[in-house]
Parts: sequence; structure tokens; C-alpha cells
Amino acid sequence: DGVSIHAFDGDCNLQADFANEYLGGGVLSGGGSQEEAMFVEYTELLVTMYLVERMLPHEAVEVSGVRRYTLHNMMAARRCGRAEQFC
Repeated sequence: DGVSIHAFDGDCNLQADFANEYLGGGVLSGGGSQEEAMFVEYTELLVTMYLVERMLPHEAVEVSGVRRYTLHNMMAARRCGRAEQFC
């Protein structure tokens, strides 16, 4: 339907990410999943990568108050030139 899970901003919405035991996944190594997209949009989340080395299966991390700083076209990047990947 073309609706991003990241399109639900505000205090009344919760965003959850269950993708990887390492926070941020492959955001620093060129990954392109929804988890990496979230860390690109909400750059304050990058700090959590240094605070939490690796989550165990029974662990969860809660982060609140982050703000969106970047809009991107990351999911369509494979079909677009580099100049069109970021808005």
C-alpha cells in the first residue's frame, strides 16, 4: 500500500523494531532494511549502537523522545541514482 511504518509520528504512536540483536543492524555497513532506514531517519538512535553491544533473546531496549532529522528514499535506492536517494 506504499505506507511506511515510519510514517506514524508523534507521542501517540509506538515504533517497534525486532530485526537484529545488534541495534541498528547494518546501518554503518550499507544495510538497507527497515531497521537501517529507521536509524537513518532518526539519527539520535545511532548513539544506542554504542550503549548496547548486543541484545540477548530475552532483552529489549526502549528509547523515547527521538526526532526525525532526515527523509530518504532508501527502499527504492536500488532503482535510483545516488542523487535521488536522499530528499
